[in-house]
Amino acid sequence: MDIRNYVYIPVCLYSMTGSMFLPVVQSMIYQKVCMLLSNETGIYDCVNAVSEASKNQRIQTEANRIVLIASICLCTAGILTSRLIGRISDKKSRKMSMLIPFIGLLLADGSLLLQAMFFESTPYFFPLSELIFGCFGGYMAIISTSFAYITSIPGVTSKERSKSIARLEGALGAGVIPFEMFARFPATGLRSLISNNVPAEERGSAFAVVAILEGGCKLVAALVFHLLFPWSISFMPQLSFVLMAALIAPPTLLLWYYQEELEHKDGSSNEEGALNNSPADDENTTA
Repeated sequence: MDIRNYVYIPVCLYSMTGSMFLPVVQSMIYQKVCMLLSNETGIYDCVNAVSEASKNQRIQTEANRIVLIASICLCTAGILTSRLIGRISDKKSRKMSMLIPFIGLLLADGSLLLQAMFFESTPYFFPLSELIFGCFGGYMAIISTSFAYITSIPGVTSKERSKSIARLEGALGAGVIPFEMFARFPATGLRSLISNNVPAEERGSAFAVVAILEGGCKLVAALVFHLLFPWSISFMPQLSFVLMAALIAPPTLLLWYYQEELEHKDGSSNEEGALNNSPADDENTTA
């Protein structure tokens, strides 16, 4: 069994832990904000009154502000560092570039553990842990380096690369199968097009650019959602979700319009990129 196949394991584990991360951290933030604003809201038993605290408009607004700051820290730092990690993946080592974001993840989780142990600490420490993760590339670097690693096997056909990408996308969605079982298809197709039309020695940078765009989109989404939600909470709390559904239409129409052109490029791509090894591919092949 090729050692590259083991990349599915850490990616799957990261996806599963990531799906558990958000509800747990949100609960912690709500409780910390509740404790911080107890004199203002009149809610003093924040542990047993979580449901009451989560319905309080003042607590919701402040908690959303903290999550917004954390998202800005993660995405901004991740966008700045992912490109550099992509270059390391192409020029130095695929494996070394994969380790960098996981080191940052361990440090960020250590920060969260300290925040949970010292529960009375300010909730504004949470963005700090996200900033640490972002400085090591964040989730964007995990995704981009994993795809660069799995598609850099020399001599593999475009069909096999597409299968590898599909398996890796499946590993990413393993933690949220009931909710996103069909959501991975567009990402799988787009990354397959990239792997078939980009030379092997440039795939790390190409996937890094995609991850940066993904991070930028998440940053804009966080700004829109966390600014719109507090404003609309008094008359239409679900406005952000309605807007999110409406914004799916433009990219869907663009993909449908350019479908034939994309399929033509994919079918006519040659295998020169797969046969020409980059220095990083040579280092991985000897593993």
